[in-house]
Amino acid sequence: MYIYECKCMCKCMCKCMCMCVCGVEHLEKEGVTITMDGKGRATDNSRAERFFRSIKYECIYINDFEDPRALRTGLVNSVQFYIEERPRQSLGEASPVQFFSHPIKPIAS
Repeated sequence: MYIYECKCMCKCMCKCMCMCVCGVEHLEKEGVTITMDGKGRATDNSRAERFFRSIKYECIYINDFEDPRALRTGLVNSVQFYIEERPRQSLGEASPVQFFSHPIKPIAS
C-alpha cells in the first residue's frame, strides 16, 4: 500500500493519505483515480454500506450495551452470525458457509 505524507499542513496535521489539494494533485500525478462521488455515497461502496447497515440494525440499535467490552462481544457475535449463519436471498436463502462449502465438481476433464 502506498501512503503519501502531506507536507503542506493545510487544514490537517495528519501524516497519512491526505485529501487536501496537494494530496489530490499528487494522486492524479501518480495516475490514481479517485472514485468517491461524495461523502457517504452508498453506491461507491455498496457492499460495505450494506454490511454496516445490517450490523447497526440487527445488533447495535436493538441492544443496550453496558460497556465497551459488551459492545465488542456483541459485535463479534453479530459479525460471526452475519458471515456464518445469516441466510442470503442472493444465495437461495442459504448462509455463505452452506453455499460455499459444497464440493466443487470438475466441469471438464
